Parts: sequence; structure tokens; C-alpha cells
Amino acid sequence: MSRPHPEPSFSRNALLPIALLLGVILRMSGAGFGAVLLVAAPILILFLVLPRWALGRKRKIERSIGGALSRNQLDVLPDILERERLFRMFASPAHVNTIRGNIAAAQSKHSVAKAAFEAAQESYRGEAPPELSLGLAEAAFRTGDLAGCIAPYRRALEWDPTLSRANRSLASALLQLGEGETDEAHTLLQRTSSPASEKEARTYRFTRWAAAARAGESVQPWKSDAGTPETDEEKALHEVAKKYAPPSPSKKKKRNQKKKPDGAAKDKEAPAPKSGSQKGKGKKKTGRKKRSKKR
Repeated sequence: MSRPHPEPSFSRNALLPIALLLGVILRMSGAGFGAVLLVAAPILILFLVLPRWALGRKRKIERSIGGALSRNQLDVLPDILERERLFRMFASPAHVNTIRGNIAAAQSKHSVAKAAFEAAQESYRGEAPPELSLGLAEAAFRTGDLAGCIAPYRRALEWDPTLSRANRSLASALLQLGEGETDEAHTLLQRTSSPASEKEARTYRFTRWAAAARAGESVQPWKSDAGTPETDEEKALHEVAKKYAPPSPSKKKKRNQKKKPDGAAKDKEAPAPKSGSQKGKGKKKTGRKKRSKKR
């Protein structure tokens, strides 16, 4: 995988023409080359060091966000980014939008997070980093964009196949849309284990049940432990499981019972074949009757 290159910000790109314009103005006003260099050099140096400075500020902002999350202070997250005016002005839009998306995702504002991650992805030259693909996939899945989450989930799993949530969500999306190979969702779920949260664990059981049914594998114990579907995702997975479930033995017996009366009726209509001895006896009796008539 090639190294991702974020696009520079408009403010940073504007430093070069500003330095050039100042140099031209100074030269036209009669200033010497030393004066032009004295004015333009700091701007050029700023242009060169801004990317490294922005990365340092990005790490500091991410640490601040992590500290706020550990203290469960979700309401202060937007203020952390708003205070960083120079960062928002000179850092790459990819980095700014990634942080904005992470903040929105932490606050469960998944539609805002999805828009921010999409804007960040567009600000990369070439392929975006896998952690951004993971954030975009999660936001798309949470907003119900199942088709839009599949490709970024695949990219994220190429980077790290052990991502449990990504495997579960991708399997659920494939099952609900009916896409992928018949056993792909089942294979993805083999890498996972049941989540600690009871709510997520119940959805996980429905996902395993539907995946096993579609792959033609045994649906136990997932079917018996699933219970009643509650969320829209669970209801959709329940329908998938019923769609691919093999017919039960009781249904097979009913089908056979429906076929049997037709065969029995045919047997009644068809006359029973006479044995050879019975045929011979019948012929002998008719011969005796003809002789008696002649007499």
C-alpha cells in the first residue's frame, strides 16, 4: 500500500504567491536583493515547516480528545478543535476533517461524521489511510448506507483482518444486501467472538444465524439463543435466516402426505392384473359352456 499524501491547505499554498508578490513589489520600489530576501525568506521557511508543525499539533489534539473521552466529557470535544484556529487554517483539510469526523462519531452524530470522513478522503492524493476508511465505513453503516460501507470495510480489513467490529458489520451488510459469496459472511464471523455488550451480543447471534443459514452450515446454537428480533438490523437478519433456512422435517412429511393420495387414487383406478392360473381357468369355463350349447 502506497503512503497516503494529504493535500496541503489553501492557506499554506497561498504563502508562495504572497512571497513572490512581495518580492516583485519590493524590487519595483527599488529595494535591493537583500531586502527582498529578508522579507520573502521567512515566508518560504514557514511554507516548508508548516506540515511538520501541523502533524505535531494533530497529535496534541488527538491526545486531548482521548483524555476527554476517558473522562466521558463528550460535550467539550468540539471546543478542542475550535480553539486550534491556526491548525484549522494551515493544516491539511484531510487531517482537520478526520478529527472533525472522529469527534462527531464519538458524539454519535454519524451523519456529520460520514460527511467529514468523505471530505477527508477526497483531500488525499491516492488512497486514503486505512484508519480513515474504517471511520468512514462505521459512519456509513450507522447511517444505514449499507452499500457505501462495504468498500471501506474491505480496505480496513486488508490493513487489519482482526478488527472484530469491522468483520461483524461487514458480514451484516453483506447478508442484508445479499451480496458477496454465499459463505463470505460466515468466514468473516469466524474471526470474531461475541461482544461484551448484551445488545451487541444479541445482534451478533442473529448475524451468525443468518450467515450460517446462507452458507448451508448448522445454525445452532445461534438460532436457539437469538430470541426475538428488536432492532431493524436484527429483523432484517432474521428474514435472511428464514429465507435460507432448509425445510424442516415436518414440512417434508406434509409434502409427502399430499403426494400420497394422488398415487393411491391411480392405484384404485387401475385394475388388478390377473395371474396366469386365473386366466387359464377362465378360458376352460368358457370352452365347457360352448360345448354344452352345441349339444
